[in-house]
Amino acid sequence: MKKYLFIIFIFLNVSKSFSQNENQNWILYRDKNDDLIGYKDLNGKIQIEPKFTFLTSSIIFKNIIPVFEKVNIKNKEDYKTTEYYLLKNGKKVGVDSLYFFDFTLDCENEDKIRFRDPKTDKVGFFDKNGKVIIPAIYNDASKFHNGFAIVIKDAKRICWEGEEYSKENPCEHWSWKGNTQIINNKNELILDNVDLQKFQDMDWYSLKINPKEIHSDDITFKAQDENLYSFANTEKEFEKWFYNEFINKTDETNFMSNCFDKITVGKNGYIKSDEFENPEFEAYAWAFDKKENVYKNNKEFILKILEIISLKKLNINISNGFSPVLFEYEKNKSFYDNCGTYLNEKYPYFEVYITKKDSFSTQYYLGFIRTKEGYKLIEIS
Repeated sequence: MKKYLFIIFIFLNVSKSFSQNENQNWILYRDKNDDLIGYKDLNGKIQIEPKFTFLTSSIIFKNIIPVFEKVNIKNKEDYKTTEYYLLKNGKKVGVDSLYFFDFTLDCENEDKIRFRDPKTDKVGFFDKNGKVIIPAIYNDASKFHNGFAIVIKDAKRICWEGEEYSKENPCEHWSWKGNTQIINNKNELILDNVDLQKFQDMDWYSLKINPKEIHSDDITFKAQDENLYSFANTEKEFEKWFYNEFINKTDETNFMSNCFDKITVGKNGYIKSDEFENPEFEAYAWAFDKKENVYKNNKEFILKILEIISLKKLNINISNGFSPVLFEYEKNKSFYDNCGTYLNEKYPYFEVYITKKDSFSTQYYLGFIRTKEGYKLIEIS
């Protein structure tokens, strides 16, 4: 009896250890000699020896990653490359089915990852265990955001010049033309014939179904299930905050509370002259400094800018950007996906360009990120 209890005890502990190891993220590292990529656990223990090429872009190995494996045929000079999706237990799925967008591999997001069927040229999704959760029936698809993805069906590749893309008539720049839709996690159709222009500023993470009140700025539509879906408009939201909160309270306390601890500064922001009308700029360069130092070194300039904006003496152009210039990835990993790509849909980044109404020769720039605590200034120049 003791023998059997001992075996059960060992089995449970091994299973527990394996389970913990499976749930722990692995981190990319590079071999110093041939620059191949492998993965270590958080304790620094090697889980996969370096064997993947530089095209393998997942910094964090959570559940499933796309890889390019360098396989020797005879020696280091004579090799072939295989591509597939890899699970932590070593299982390979989706061989030769890697999904690319703009020459970049996909990354696991919301426990799903895209793949492209090489036979049909259609896109689907694997779940975190490598099982097909959404079949490859779409010409293309976005990542999932809060359980929703934008997909396109029955489409053709159209060259920017207007002709249809083909092997006989290839072109460098093209886009899909077809039926754009919104689907959910279960591959259920939420909205058909989507006009992307109306949804480009939609906050996917603000969903309200059949809300009691609908704000005039919200993006609202009746879904296929007859429910009313309402989402916040991030650009409208930012504009109101910018003019009502950031600009109208031009004091040091307000400025400091609406900044990241460190700010990227274009050194042309450091003004030597006291005259706003005739500033003298230092040589252009970027710097990354504590917000206290930024304010101290640019106090008059910052307050003057805010004052003039509030008086509407400048032209203001606000747009949704892609990613901040010098945002420290290592200290702000939650703002990035497992491949180090900035999560703009979750943390919208806005660029504010400011020019004098009578002249476009002088331009100022402010960059903001929406965080869990609200909008924060991250760049100024």
